[in-house]
Amino acid sequence: MILENIEKKDEFFLTAIRNLIRKNNYLELFIQQKEEEITKKQFDQELKVNPNKYIIQQFKLKNPTDITFLIEIYKSLEKFFKDIGKENISLDEISEIFSVDQQQLIETVKMLKSNIRKQFML
Repeated sequence: MILENIEKKDEFFLTAIRNLIRKNNYLELFIQQKEEEITKKQFDQELKVNPNKYIIQQFKLKNPTDITFLIEIYKSLEKFFKDIGKENISLDEISEIFSVDQQQLIETVKMLKSNIRKQFML
């Protein structure tokens, strides 16, 4: 169980790194197009031919309780975010960083909050 948890956290960290690289690749390609180093057609073709290099996809969590790993990772990254002048990070950004479907993320957070309230009302 502990090994599975470590592997799951590692998987989310690796996804975050991959997505950061994809975002940087996309921005570099976008700048090339804006600076007219490549045409719009070349830009579109590159995205079509190499989507894994540029496009961040979002997926449903296989297990909704995996959100606890995202929360733990987020807490460990909070200092990093503050160091770069980012006091708060949005659900949209969390969704993008970890490739998690934003709507599922919102629904899972609501469910967890509701469960916590219910536990304290007992």
